[in-house]
Parts: sequence; C-alpha cells; structure tokens
Amino acid sequence: MEENDTHDICEQHDSYEVTWDGESDNEEDNKTDEDQRRESYDLRNAKGVRQRLEKENKDGNDLCEQHDSYELTLDVERDNEEDKEKCEEQRREIFAFGNDKGVRQRLENEDKDANDLCEQHDSYELKWDGERDTEEDKK
Repeated sequence: MEENDTHDICEQHDSYEVTWDGESDNEEDNKTDEDQRRESYDLRNAKGVRQRLEKENKDGNDLCEQHDSYELTLDVERDNEEDKEKCEEQRREIFAFGNDKGVRQRLENEDKDANDLCEQHDSYELKWDGERDTEEDKK
C-alpha cells in the first residue's frame, strides 16, 4: 500500500505542479495582456494627442489664412474705392477744363464774329461811300 500511497502522492504532487505552472502561466499571460493593453492605451493616447495637435495647428493655419484673405479683400475694396475717387476727380477736372475751354472758345468766337461784323460794316460803308461818290460825280 505504501507504493500506492507513494504513487498517489506523486500524482497529487504532479497535479499540483501542473496547477502551479498553469497559475504561473495564467499570471504571466495576465501580466502580458495588461502590458499590451497599457501599451495600446499609450499608443492610442499618443496618437490622439498628435491628432489633436495637428488639428489645432491646421485650425490655426486656417484661421491665419482666413484673416489674410479678409485683409486682402479689404485692401482690394480700399483700392477700388480710391480708384473710383480718383476717376471722379479726373472726371470733374475734365469737365472743369472742358467748361473753361468752352467758355474761352465761345468768347473767341464772339470776338471773331464781332470783328467780322465790324469788317463787314466797314466794307459796306466803303461801298456806300463809293456809290455816293459815283452818284455825285454823275450829277
């Protein structure tokens, strides 16, 4: 019986060793799983941080571009307004010059017409004087 008892004890001991090895393997697996889970969290966290920073950077750049676009739009509008004002000023100057030129031309034309009228009148007077002299000579 002793042999049987010894054999039972050996089997029981072997069973305990298998159990302990299984528990040890299980603990190592759990630790490995925990480490892998932690690494996965760290990687996902790092990825999330990187993505947030990239998004913030992109949003900042977009905001700067939008601001620059608004500034360009305002500059163009100011330039257009200045050009419009310059055109209006030039138009007024052209009209003012045109009016001055027109007045000067009208005065010159009136003077010329008056001189022509005086010359025509003098010519008629000479003609009439000549006709009168001819009439007197005939008498």
